[in-house]
Amino acid sequence: MSESRRQPLGQMAAAVGVALLLLLPVRGFCAGGDPVATPVDNLYAALLETMKQAKQLGVKGRYDKLSPILRKAYDLPLMARIAVGKHWDAMSAGERESVVAAFTRMTTATYASRFDGFSGEKFEVLQT
Repeated sequence: MSESRRQPLGQMAAAVGVALLLLLPVRGFCAGGDPVATPVDNLYAALLETMKQAKQLGVKGRYDKLSPILRKAYDLPLMARIAVGKHWDAMSAGERESVVAAFTRMTTATYASRFDGFSGEKFEVLQT
């Protein structure tokens, strides 16, 4: 893939990735209407724990702690594919793997850099 194509793809992947992260479902429900734990619930718990330990962990520690949680909470390969769009089919298997790996690193690094402290924040799921 040429260098000129990589720059727009990276920007597009970042924009679409952030949009998809905001649109994903937050909580599942059983047939009886009772909430069930989801990967996002686990993500919230891990984020709060990571935020509370942010200074001790540093960016690398936060990255390492959040990486497996994010991989479970989000379908990062699908998100990368959507971000690439129509160009996905024209890419080789190796290029696709590289894009998914880069997208996953970017997503994890974004979380690790932004969740860098704790001052009483909480996650709240609102019913609509």
